[in-house]
Amino acid sequence: MQETMCRQLNRRSLYCEKKVEFSELGTTGSNILLVGKATRHRFQITRFLLQQSYAVHSSENIEEALSYIENKPPDLILLDFAPLDLGTCALCARLKSIRNIGEIPMIFISQTNTDEERIRAFASGATDYISTPIIIRELQVRITTHLALRDRQLIQRQVPCTRMAELEMQNSRLITKIAGLKQEKQTLRERSALINCLFEASTIGIVFWRSDGTLIDANSAFLQPLGLRQEDILDESINMLQLVVPEERELTALNLANLSPGRRYLPYEKHCLDREGNVIPLLVGSAHLEDNEDIGVSFVMDLSEQRRMEKELFESRQQLRDLASHAENAMENERKRIAREIHDGLGSLLTAMKMDLSLLRMETQEPTKDFRRRLYSMQRILEDAVRVTRQIASELRPAVINLGLLAAVEWLAENFRQRSGIACSIEACGEIPLADARATALFRIIQESLTNVARHAHASEVIINIAQDNGVLKLEIADNGCGFDPGAIGNQSFGLLGIRERLEALAGNLVIDSSPGRSTNLHITLPIEEIAS
Repeated sequence: MQETMCRQLNRRSLYCEKKVEFSELGTTGSNILLVGKATRHRFQITRFLLQQSYAVHSSENIEEALSYIENKPPDLILLDFAPLDLGTCALCARLKSIRNIGEIPMIFISQTNTDEERIRAFASGATDYISTPIIIRELQVRITTHLALRDRQLIQRQVPCTRMAELEMQNSRLITKIAGLKQEKQTLRERSALINCLFEASTIGIVFWRSDGTLIDANSAFLQPLGLRQEDILDESINMLQLVVPEERELTALNLANLSPGRRYLPYEKHCLDREGNVIPLLVGSAHLEDNEDIGVSFVMDLSEQRRMEKELFESRQQLRDLASHAENAMENERKRIAREIHDGLGSLLTAMKMDLSLLRMETQEPTKDFRRRLYSMQRILEDAVRVTRQIASELRPAVINLGLLAAVEWLAENFRQRSGIACSIEACGEIPLADARATALFRIIQESLTNVARHAHASEVIINIAQDNGVLKLEIADNGCGFDPGAIGNQSFGLLGIRERLEALAGNLVIDSSPGRSTNLHITLPIEEIAS
């Protein structure tokens, strides 16, 4: 019997450990389990408990008590068995060993009240011991006291549990936060490494400086052109004012004094000195940091190679201009020679032949009709040859150029009017003395401009205005034609390209004012005297 009861206790205790939960306790309204056989004092106890508003459940045997405890753990257990046998002690001991249920106060009610029984009860795990006859006031005090003590223990246990839960939650938050900080630290470390890599690998110089001009950090692209070392920067022994050329130091100091936090400064060219005193042209763009009023950063590009290439390009273009000018002068001289030879040589021979034909006609006595017709035909051919020869000589180099620019332009305008049928007028303040080369170049420019008008402008009138102002000749050629877009022409028009090349060789300038559907004005300026290079 006892072995069977112990097996039931073990099996049910496992179930109770998983399912038992406590409700809030109180001195009244608590659930009390009364285990024992129906006796007179048991009815007395039950009536008293109900009067005190306790919820009372009675069980006459251990099996029924275990079933009730399994479903609804009570707040206090009263064990009323006489005498206190092994089954009751085993029940008490087993209940005490079960988690949560073992905390339920258990009061033994004894009818024998022997010392041996009292010792056995407390050894089994009893919380208290009451002997019969029952004193109601004593029972009330004991029940109230044990329920209050149990409530206090639960509260004391719940407070540390709540605090422990809070600490665990805070610890979890801290662990999560630490993990996040570690990740951020790793991200910052990676970004810092990337920034350092970009800082050193950049082909553009980067330098950090203080508001007093002291350099505090720089990459190799900044240090190398100036012949500086990283150690010179890290010990803050170099100031920006030491690097710039003397004539720019005052402006640099003024710019440093007027720095504004967060402001960006457009790139500008600055000339600095390297360790050997050579001037290094630099393009510098700067910014003053917003969160640190004392620190700024500059991005620097070495312009030495660019300036060298620009110089070589300028010299190359100047050589091309000189070659073009030399070729133009050579061509003009050749034209002059050919025109002179045609005029003096071929023209003289043709004139002599014409005179010989005239003499032959006068000396011939009674010429036949055929002879006379042939003679007249030869004379007409000679006259046409003389006229064509003179025209070719004039087109190669009009002799009127030797009379001055204004006379040459008037001859050119009249010739243009006769050939194109376009009215051409000249407005001039008088003759402007020019060297032969400049006068010839200007004549060719006007000639090319009139040719363009005749070919493309569909104009009915051209006005040529020539004036001078403070040693500068100003020429304007205006037509009332259809106009054009200068930007769309580019270098496709060899006429305009030739005009520009002639002017560049003479330090002149051309401005075209035109648009489709509107008249065209060419504004040309040219120094009267040759400028020494």
